[in-house]
Amino acid sequence: MPNEGFTLEAMKFAVMPDSFKGALSAGEATAAITRGLLRAIPDAQISTIPMADGGEGTVEAMLAAHQNEHGSAGESTNDFPRRVSCEVSGPHGPTAAPVAATYALLDERTAVIEMAAAAGLPLMGEDRDVENSTTYGVGELIRDAVDNGATRILIGAGGSATNDLGCGAVAALGAVFRDASGEEVLPTGATLADVHSLDLSGIPDVITAASITVLADIDNPILGPRGCAAIFAPQKGADAECVARLEAGAEHLTEVVARSCGTSIADLPGAGAAGGFAGGLVATLGAEIRPGIDALLEAVGFDSLAAGVDAIITAEGQIDGQSLSGKVPVGIARRAGGTPVFVLAGSVGVTEKNSGAASAMQPLYDAGITAIFTIGQRPEPLHTAIAGTAGNLETAAENLARTLAAHTSNER
Repeated sequence: MPNEGFTLEAMKFAVMPDSFKGALSAGEATAAITRGLLRAIPDAQISTIPMADGGEGTVEAMLAAHQNEHGSAGESTNDFPRRVSCEVSGPHGPTAAPVAATYALLDERTAVIEMAAAAGLPLMGEDRDVENSTTYGVGELIRDAVDNGATRILIGAGGSATNDLGCGAVAALGAVFRDASGEEVLPTGATLADVHSLDLSGIPDVITAASITVLADIDNPILGPRGCAAIFAPQKGADAECVARLEAGAEHLTEVVARSCGTSIADLPGAGAAGGFAGGLVATLGAEIRPGIDALLEAVGFDSLAAGVDAIITAEGQIDGQSLSGKVPVGIARRAGGTPVFVLAGSVGVTEKNSGAASAMQPLYDAGITAIFTIGQRPEPLHTAIAGTAGNLETAAENLARTLAAHTSNER
């Protein structure tokens, strides 16, 4: 399993976890895994790279990747990479209180934005109202990045509270949506069905000329049983009737967009990311949809990194069938080039189709993952498990390292 001929002292690991939502950031997960590995193998050589797949943590992961190349993130307006803070509209829209958002400028021309910074579900508080939430503030973030010189914009599409097909963001950039009577409409999930026409002429040339890439961690379309309303709106507070209304509105809006922009996004893979945000920006701004994990792996020089280590340790809160659509562990495994990839997971998702953990994991193994280990030490309530995530992750990493060390010793 490990590369032939290395000694325990020379064991090399790459630690590349995603965040554990509600428990640990990717950076905190990286630190916990590293502590566990070093407890078992004190002289191990470890490359630590917090990861993301286009969702929460994408900005920090990109900053970390570029800091490794260029040094620490700067605070001066002349330093790169650096964080930029600004006030924008939150998911409740431009008439509500603004939110403080942060994005990254990696260099003079490249910005990385997380749409969740302006339209994320946590920003809704207890009022999860997917029909009336908007991506308007994401458009304001795009505008701010362009005002700061960005011509290439990467947008992490994950963790959204919205189902407005990105129309709120496009409206913030200067597009005008009108109903059948000619009245202007601010698009939300609830008003998509009212949109009769779309005018993009008010969007400045500097924005239409920018290269925009939406980093998605799923490949779901906008419509249908795998669409953004059916699959993700219930997580954002929608009941069955609300899902049906959102689906009807999204279907109507895709027809308006096809008529106005000449681009059909109804069946586009990945267009359903972040409540259809990805598809909406493809049609209106000519954006590209790309798996977020691929962009992150390129940023960290993954191919050469993987070739230089004996094992890659990655992790996420739950690994399941959806992980095959672009999540961190599978993205890493598919590009590992034969280097063993071990996953430490909070849980393994089980569905009706995969009624047992073994059958649920087989497609993940087929994708290139070497082995999956759940980190729980005992049966316990969810809140207790969340509180103990760091310790459990550290212990699981130590146990994995001890197993690899024992196996290596037996091979010699």
